[in-house]
Amino acid sequence: TAGLHPALSAHGRFCVNLLAGSHHPLLGAFAQSSRRAERFVAGDWQDGCDSLPYLASAPAAVCCEVDQRIDYATQPRWKAGPVSQRSESAPDSVTA
Repeated sequence: TAGLHPALSAHGRFCVNLLAGSHHPLLGAFAQSSRRAERFVAGDWQDGCDSLPYLASAPAAVCCEVDQRIDYATQPRWKAGPVSQRSESAPDSVTA
């Protein structure tokens, strides 16, 4: 979303969390910009690579780094690749 653009442009890293059905109650805070302050309050968030938050109970989390910014129409797009990952098979580790 457009709200992500300033942070992604400034830091160039983000974390994608693969969610399970049990995480459904967390979605509202991320779907509504008016609830932005609630985003990392509920759930078992941990600091991962470069202090990016990841959800420890998520089946998987992948930390990514932007490789390229592509200006397209009115919004920039980013090409990114993984720099570390965590999965249920290794729930206590985020590897770099």
